[in-house]
Order: sequence, then structure tokens, then C-alpha cells
Amino acid sequence: MINQRARAAVRRLQACLLLFGLSVSAYAAQPYATDDAAILGKGTCQLEIGRLANRDAHELWLLPACNFTGNVELTLGKLQFNEADSTRNLYVLQGKGVFFRETDSPHAWGWLAGLRGHHQTADDRRQLSAVFGSLLYTYEAYRDLLLFHVNIGGRSDRDDRRNATTWGSAAEFRMNSHFTLIGEFFGDDRVPAFHQLGIRAALIPDRLEFDVSYGANSGRQADTRWWTLGIRIMQAGLL
Repeated sequence: MINQRARAAVRRLQACLLLFGLSVSAYAAQPYATDDAAILGKGTCQLEIGRLANRDAHELWLLPACNFTGNVELTLGKLQFNEADSTRNLYVLQGKGVFFRETDSPHAWGWLAGLRGHHQTADDRRQLSAVFGSLLYTYEAYRDLLLFHVNIGGRSDRDDRRNATTWGSAAEFRMNSHFTLIGEFFGDDRVPAFHQLGIRAALIPDRLEFDVSYGANSGRQADTRWWTLGIRIMQAGLL
């Protein structure tokens, strides 16, 4: 009985580290961790809603974003992490921009930076828990049928007073105007790498998208595997 309880506790801890680890760096087009060097058009807003789950825990996210000025895309949202006997609410404020993108060039460079906080139940207040930022690069090949993304950045965790170098690499293959295959590797210098593979379905291109993905911590057991389901709604001309 003691061994069973110990193993269950380890599984819950691994699930917590896995799911929480996906939410601590940058908030890309969920459920993916690697971001592209592109932003919403001026006056355009989007809403991302989704669920990430594995055997012992799950995460929900609600991430609205808008481009008010044409230069910066702002995201202000909430993520909720649920484990067997606990719930933690996370809040994120992120800015994202593009500083190099020419019409005829396949290369694009961008940036993102943000803050993450959590709700302090003891005194009923929100507390800053992390600061993060990344440099973004995107390369478009074969007439935009194949896209490659690379992210490199850092994160300062206030909770444990530790810093981490974050990274991500992803590829997108656009099968047609409605379906895109996406694969990525990502992580930081404190934990083994994660990998994820998914498909994006654009029911209404540039208006309504669904994502389904499956991922794992490289070399780990079933406790660190997860699946996601997400929806993305976009609307131009709102602002």
C-alpha cells in the first residue's frame, strides 16, 4: 500500500511538472509552445479556448488577444491547472511584435515578452510569479506550404528564484487550405525536451480553427504523455 501511494504521488508530481511546465514560458497559438514571427492584423482580435490533459491532471486556458495599434499583439488571459486535490489559477499578460518582415522575403523575425502571475489564496491577492521573453524566427518555404519556426529566450521564476533558458523549434505543413500538420520540440535547460504532434483544421479559414495534438516528455513513461483539444476564433475589424 505504501509503495502504491508513493508511486501515485510521483505520478501526480510528474503530471504537475509537465502540465505546468507547458505554461511557463511563452503563450503561442495554443496548444503549441513554439510561436511564429507573425501577429494579428491591425484591429483584429482572437479568442483561444482549450484543454490539455494527461492521466492525473489537466489544464484549461482562455486567452483573448487583440492588435490595437498594428505593431503589437496583446494577450491577457487565464490558465487553470487542476490536479487531484488542488487547483491553481494562472494569469498571463503578453506582448508580441514583428521587427523584420519584407513582402518578398521568406524570413521573418519577431519578439515576445510577458508576465505570469497566480492567485494567492491565503491573502486573496494576485502575485507575480514569472517574467519571460523570446526571440522569434520564421522561414517560409515552397510557397508557404512549409513553415519552420525557431524560438530562443529566457524565463525568470520568482517562486523558486531560478532562471531558465527556453527554446523551441517547430514545422508546419499545409496540406490544403483547411488542414495543417504541426510538429515541435521545446523545453528549457532545466528539464528534458518535450515533443508534440498535432493537426489544425480551419473550418472557416482565418475565422474558426480547431487543434488536436498529442505530446510527451522525451524518454519518459505514460505519466508524462498528454493530449490537447483547442479552438481559435478570429475576427477582423473589431477595433
